[in-house]
Amino acid sequence: MYLYKDDLIIINIKEKDIYYRSVYNSVSGILICEIKDIIVNDDLFIRKIGNVSLSILKYSIITIESENKLFPLRFSYKSLKYKKIFLTKVVIYNNLVFYG
Repeated sequence: MYLYKDDLIIINIKEKDIYYRSVYNSVSGILICEIKDIIVNDDLFIRKIGNVSLSILKYSIITIESENKLFPLRFSYKSLKYKKIFLTKVVIYNNLVFYG
C-alpha cells in the first residue's frame, strides 16, 4: 500500500503473474477503481480496468478491447399484413412531389 501524489491510496496484491490494484481516494477512502495486470512476458502485459482491456508492449498501447454484455434477443412471431397502395395522382408544386 502506498500514497500516490497525496491524492490516491493504491493497494497492490500479486498472485503469480497477475497483479491486482485497488485505487482509493486518500481523503474519503472511497474505492475509485480496481485494476488487473496480467503479465504475458517481459515486454507485454494486459491491463484490465472495468470492461476495458489494454495490451501494453514496452510502454505503448497496442490494442484496446471493450466488453459489453448484451441481453439475449427474444423471439416473437408476428404475422405481417401488407396493404396494397395504388397511386392515382401525382401533383408537382414548387419542386415538391405529392402522391394521392
